[in-house]
Amino acid sequence: MSFIDPYRLDPAQGSHDLMRALRSYRHWSEPEDISGREAVLIGSAAHCLVLEPDEFDQRYRQPWTPPPGAVETTAQMTDALRAAGVKGYSGKKRDDLIAMLAEHCPDVRIADDLRAEFEATDQRTELSAAAYDRVLGIAAAVRTDRQAAAILADAVGFEVPGYWTDPATGVACKRKLDIKLPGGLADLKTCACPYDFGQRLRYADTSTLLQFLHYRTGGQVLRGLSESVYIIAVGSTPPHDVVVYRLDPDLLERAADNYRRALSRVRHWQALEIDVQMGTEQPIDPQVTGYGSIVNVNEWGPQW
Repeated sequence: MSFIDPYRLDPAQGSHDLMRALRSYRHWSEPEDISGREAVLIGSAAHCLVLEPDEFDQRYRQPWTPPPGAVETTAQMTDALRAAGVKGYSGKKRDDLIAMLAEHCPDVRIADDLRAEFEATDQRTELSAAAYDRVLGIAAAVRTDRQAAAILADAVGFEVPGYWTDPATGVACKRKLDIKLPGGLADLKTCACPYDFGQRLRYADTSTLLQFLHYRTGGQVLRGLSESVYIIAVGSTPPHDVVVYRLDPDLLERAADNYRRALSRVRHWQALEIDVQMGTEQPIDPQVTGYGSIVNVNEWGPQW
């Protein structure tokens, strides 16, 4: 069983919820579960090792390996039976060999059984050998980068959650700051290429800017806020290049309209879902006409 973050279980709207709301109702209401993807596991584990190193060994582990003397392959099983003087194992399937070992060689340890016993008691998330090495490399690269190390040293808190109600829409919101600084915040991003990531920021990638506007303002989209926003972008594959970016307030303000639009959509959809539960409205569904679902291109996004 993997570590479950109580923050993620809270139904308040985080930045990723608002990013999905800009796409469509279905993206927002039925988010894809990506928690098991290796890239996501590596990113989460790297965040833990960099920001909460004392928690890393409590949440993640390397691949399980059988202890010395444990039998794992059918060849090892037949060798154990032969050494014990047991006959009749030739041509037997794996399950039959395991049953014969249990009967005639009770002291022989079966790797499958040992792994099952281990996983029943160890609730940590297992990383593949390659993923584990990449996590160690990411953490080492961040810690040895001069600018990134200075930000980490200046931090007043890591993985700091926050909750509020948006004053304009009444939507419950949340944010979790990777790194809280005395005069702002910083976020750790694992990515395929930190330089490409910077190019997307330069050309105002809406989703990324919306995320950091949400982090920075805590629900108050106002000009002139003094909090600085930094991004520590690190390559997820060797050589794990590190680039530290600073987001200016005027760049973040480019996402303000989309931010308000996403919150307005969430308010509308949440109200409809409450009506559906009370039986006063029809279920939310795409608009249907004789020509199927039609989207008005003069309006923002899919209209459902």
